[in-house]
Amino acid sequence: KPLRLTNTPLPFPTSPPQLFAFDMTRLAGASAAFAAALLAPNVVVARVCDAGDGIPCFPLKSGVQMPVVAMGSWSGSYGDCSKGDYTCVQQHARFAVENWLHVGGTHIDTANDYRTQTTIGEALANNPMPREDVFITTKCPGAMGFEATIQCADDNLQMLGQFGTDGVRYIDLLLVHFPVVMKPACRFSRTAPGCEVPFIPASNQSLQETWRAMEELKKIGVVRSIGVSDYNISNLQATLEIAKEPIDVHQVDWNPRKHDEAMLEFCQKHNIQLQAWSPL
Repeated sequence: KPLRLTNTPLPFPTSPPQLFAFDMTRLAGASAAFAAALLAPNVVVARVCDAGDGIPCFPLKSGVQMPVVAMGSWSGSYGDCSKGDYTCVQQHARFAVENWLHVGGTHIDTANDYRTQTTIGEALANNPMPREDVFITTKCPGAMGFEATIQCADDNLQMLGQFGTDGVRYIDLLLVHFPVVMKPACRFSRTAPGCEVPFIPASNQSLQETWRAMEELKKIGVVRSIGVSDYNISNLQATLEIAKEPIDVHQVDWNPRKHDEAMLEFCQKHNIQLQAWSPL
């Protein structure tokens, strides 16, 4: 069911894209479909969810459909970039996202901490896909409190090119990136004095005020689904104590060598979709 054909094939990276998986039992089939697309002479750009074109989705508790596999843009994925070389990271991120969209991928994952949103915004602007055919995940850096989280969403919408002739668009999924507060100097340089450990644990109050802001953004309509990342069960419990909206997604370090069965059980009990980052 092709919707649009691209014009000329783009050069593809020699290494496979970074993938996110949400259900390890379904990852193989989904990634195989995209691998097949890489080899196809004429590549289609599909809707955000289309099982017939190899783009299955999970329904989140909020009702939003989230594609099972995403292209990530974490700077650590680009091994040939020197530490602190953000120009190199941004060039890689744009190349990866452009090719991901070219082969039919629809889900893109970024974050403030990656420093890649502006180039992802450029890649999106240069692609003819309608906005509703792309699923964008981004993240705010920690338990920032109410006002800072609102500002973080505003900044992300701007960096990702979501202000245009039709006003402001939206972020499909916004996550609190980690249950900690980053030390001020460490936001800009992880090698600054005192940044051997760049974070301090967030209080329950900070976690809860941050979550209230996430709910407010969803109420306003600039964010469609909300979640967290790298929380422990106590962090989740503190958030659930005051939550009026569901925690749609919890993104964690999950792979064949590392998995937390107690966390999986907790998330299943509370209808939170567990999402694996860098599972391969």
